[in-house]
Amino acid sequence: MPQTSTWALPYPAGTQVPNVPADLQALATATDAALSAATAFVGGEVRANALQNLSPGGNALSFPTVVVSPAGVAWDGSTTWTVQQSAPYSLFANARIDNVTGSPAIHFAGTTYSDGTFILPGLSTSSGYGDVSTSGTVYLTAGTQVRAWIYTGTAAKTAFAIRPPMFKIWRK
Repeated sequence: MPQTSTWALPYPAGTQVPNVPADLQALATATDAALSAATAFVGGEVRANALQNLSPGGNALSFPTVVVSPAGVAWDGSTTWTVQQSAPYSLFANARIDNVTGSPAIHFAGTTYSDGTFILPGLSTSSGYGDVSTSGTVYLTAGTQVRAWIYTGTAAKTAFAIRPPMFKIWRK
């Protein structure tokens, strides 16, 4: 029996003798499988479990602790997610840092940090101890690598374990 190209749903060929019960069963089984795959959770959540000393400039945040096991996205165990399916993804990252000067911000970028590699730029915080976070939804193509980078301005800082840095990614 031929199948549709996108969802692999079977349909009888014009030359086949119709067998309505068998054809409907094959279509129902294939539809169930296609819907299960389309609605399956894709994403994960990781956190840091220790202080992270941050150098001036851009720092890739490290997240060694898995909170929600990655599904449908690859995780390198430290800093980088690799998207396995092209789709819109929601991203969230947060960290509490000390000595907030120089308008620090968290940005999502690839494996190198520069204004030209931003996937999703973040907003800055202003002074004192502060939570710095960013979130948003962006279309990512299969194979895209994503890291949460924290820009600390010109001063060294510390990301605290009392509000551990976290990174969440999920397919919309």
